[in-house]
Amino acid sequence: MRKLGKKGFTLIELLAVIVIMGILMLVAVPAAQRYIVNSKKDTMVSQVKQYVEAVRKAYVADEFNCGSNNTEYGTYYFYLSDINPKLEDIPKSPFTKQQYGGTYGAVRMTVDDGKIIQIFVSIYDTNGNGIKNTLYQNIARSSVSDSVTYAQSVGSTITGTKCTLTN
Repeated sequence: MRKLGKKGFTLIELLAVIVIMGILMLVAVPAAQRYIVNSKKDTMVSQVKQYVEAVRKAYVADEFNCGSNNTEYGTYYFYLSDINPKLEDIPKSPFTKQQYGGTYGAVRMTVDDGKIIQIFVSIYDTNGNGIKNTLYQNIARSSVSDSVTYAQSVGSTITGTKCTLTN
């Protein structure tokens, strides 16, 4: 009988490598998924902060029409679609890759003596990823939820006078 050469791996060695790779994958895949979700949340937070800054600047520059109300005192809200009237300018949600639109988001501002006192933000995408009625200073990654509805975000939280951009 002829002896086979010792070239290659035994079945036990191959099984050991497969088991080790399986254990590594059990650790690596959830960590990678968590990293991706966190980066999407960070992107959404960044987008929301940009919208709030756009509202602040436009308000200070007196670019909003708030009807016949005096804008020195009161609560005013600004729908996302009014902040950015050109739909192509509205960025896409990092979760759904669809544009935010319509009344999926609003900024609510309380003003006293012409000074902005508080700003609350409510924004979400078509799949319910978003921020529910959160004070602007408190917006962080932990503010982003995956189960926001219209009633929770915009519908029940928007009070005051609706403002639109002037032409």
